Amino acid sequence: MKTKIGIIFLFVLLTGCAAQNTFNMKQYQSSGKAAYPPISIMVNDGYVYTDSGCNQYSCYNYADNTHLFILNSLRQSNLFERIDLNNAYSEYRLEIGFTQKSNGSEAGDFTKIMLGALTLFMIPMSYEYTYKAGFTLIHKDKVIAKYEYDRVSNEIKSIFIEPQSAKNNAVKSIVNNFLYDLENDNRFQPDPEDTGGISL
Repeated sequence: MKTKIGIIFLFVLLTGCAAQNTFNMKQYQSSGKAAYPPISIMVNDGYVYTDSGCNQYSCYNYADNTHLFILNSLRQSNLFERIDLNNAYSEYRLEIGFTQKSNGSEAGDFTKIMLGALTLFMIPMSYEYTYKAGFTLIHKDKVIAKYEYDRVSNEIKSIFIEPQSAKNNAVKSIVNNFLYDLENDNRFQPDPEDTGGISL
């Protein structure tokens, strides 16, 4: 019995918990139904960074989930009729450039990575990153709006914390602010000559 409890406890630890979201979120109007027309998003020109390898102690596979974090955050707002990914034929498109930069030294970050590998990431390591995102809203190949945001994120990397969850929190905050600004700027307006359409 004790062995089973120990196995369950170990599984819970290894599953990892999401990092706590400490970013401020703004309030925008959401009636629960789509207020904006269908749109397609493209993050970093469709490029997804991946990496894999092995060292003396373990192997790893990494895929950057930024595009999925942004897609899910936009869909969860329920503000758009439909949100596609990398649809070049969409009437409305949202091109997003997203970057991540460590605020620590290269030597310090490398030492933390090596120490983490040696300890199988059982020892929490602190990092500070700056995330920057630029949103370009396009209608029929015409740029109609641009927005820029940045977040400084203090993160802990450990086997007990879900990978990329801190980045996801930063993305949620950035998307939240974008939707707030989009609403305040009234970028999507009813067409006075066509009640079923949208004008700019």
